[in-house]
Amino acid sequence: MTYLKQFIEKIKSNDYQGFLKIFEEYCFSDEVNYEELKSLLLEVEKSDLAENFGQHVNRTIFLWEKLEDEDEKNEILRLICDLQNKNDAELASIVYDHLKMKYSKDPLFNEKIRLIGLRSRENFQGAISKFELLTHMKKGKFVFHKAGWGTGEILDLSLLREEMNLEFEYVVGHKSLSFENALKTLVPL
Repeated sequence: MTYLKQFIEKIKSNDYQGFLKIFEEYCFSDEVNYEELKSLLLEVEKSDLAENFGQHVNRTIFLWEKLEDEDEKNEILRLICDLQNKNDAELASIVYDHLKMKYSKDPLFNEKIRLIGLRSRENFQGAISKFELLTHMKKGKFVFHKAGWGTGEILDLSLLREEMNLEFEYVVGHKSLSFENALKTLVPL
């Protein structure tokens, strides 16, 4: 975890060039430490460097390929997908294949791929997180609203209208959310 300390130091001092230099060296490592890689991506995600780093996060795929545990691979690829803003074809193919392998039995797979932007491959930032949210969205399930509405229960949803009705702890009455807005503001619980 020596790299992690260096990364955190560069993030705190907002030294993007220094961060990238260490990151390039880190990506050529022969071994990958899952906890360190996950911590690195989480630290960058909540920092001011996240937007710029989104252009370079694809280099982490080399390390991702070395992971053997499927849950670890899913978590790292989800973080890579959340951070990326390049939307390149190679990453789109990797993410699509990963989701296809994991959710191949889902009868709504193709519809969910369309909703998360992976069919057109123009903007698929956060595709895995969005797919997981869409899979979680069922009547009676709970979600958290990141913009301050608190925890909510899904009361009803319509795939045809691409919207759902929810009841939140900090909002009076039922609220209707389009899937598009839900994918931006909700987190599955």
